[in-house]
Amino acid sequence: MTLSRLVPALVVLSVSACASRSPVVSSEAQLDAPSATALCLRLHEQGAQCVDGFNTLLVELREKHDPRFAELLSRPGLRLQVLEEGRAEVLADGTGPLEQREARCAGFVEHGPAVPAADGPALERCYALSSCEERLECIKPVLEVRFATRAAGR
Repeated sequence: MTLSRLVPALVVLSVSACASRSPVVSSEAQLDAPSATALCLRLHEQGAQCVDGFNTLLVELREKHDPRFAELLSRPGLRLQVLEEGRAEVLADGTGPLEQREARCAGFVEHGPAVPAADGPALERCYALSSCEERLECIKPVLEVRFATRAAGR
């Protein structure tokens, strides 16, 4: 996989934390596609406010849950390149033209794992925290579940 294909895949994985039409083996309420798309947009808008920390969090979670990605990051210089390209992706997904961001999130929702409805209020509590460090520590467990779910589905 080339780096140009790797970084968007990182963003797909992070945003697919938002929802999907995939069947879910859970009794927990799931978000519908419009709600999941809105959650995705809000997550990335918030992520862009803490761009470097959010980007690093996404890379670390992907590295933890995707052995192929972890192997790629072990190559000299690749981690820095992934972080640089990922930063641009985080900014585009959080601050770019709304129509493009909505379309991108809708695509992620269609192809990603379902998200519990409880994730919306949990993330909103995180967004209310004052510092990026606090927000990202709060967001991390919610995203961790999504990354693990996606990895288990491979």
